[in-house]
Amino acid sequence: MYKYREQVDLILTDPPYNTGHYFRYNYKWDSDPNDPDLGALVSEDDGSKHTKWMRAMMPRLHMMWKMLKPTGVIAICIDDNELFHLGMMMNEVFGEENRIGIINWQKSYSPKNDSKHVSTAAEYVLVYAKDKSIAKTGLLLREDSTNSKYKNPDNDPEGLWRSSDATVA
Repeated sequence: MYKYREQVDLILTDPPYNTGHYFRYNYKWDSDPNDPDLGALVSEDDGSKHTKWMRAMMPRLHMMWKMLKPTGVIAICIDDNELFHLGMMMNEVFGEENRIGIINWQKSYSPKNDSKHVSTAAEYVLVYAKDKSIAKTGLLLREDSTNSKYKNPDNDPEGLWRSSDATVA
């Protein structure tokens, strides 16, 4: 992967969510990345499951940081199991000042009744830039029909987000 050092504009990744069903931890990863052993399944009741997940993720985050162009952006999908830990690691690797945002993604259209406390109908996308001051991002144009669905208008006095008013350079 190092052959792509500073050559990638955008990384979108969906790491293991550490739910106790699919994530396998191989403690040798940082000493031998070509080790074919997948490691043992990390169970839901493993007392060090968060530490194992973070130890597996950190070298990958550093590698992805190195792959990005100076203007590059990374977006990482995650659920509530590791949202906090991933955010802390992203702040460490990319810098809190380079956080572009956290997108709350509603993964189902109907309300879920799968929890004793709070619905799990949402997942998250953490978006960071390698250097936010020069990152290449932009707003997508929205149709007036899309805007009409909302009662509170965006703070867009010049109407730049509406396609009928937008000018393409």
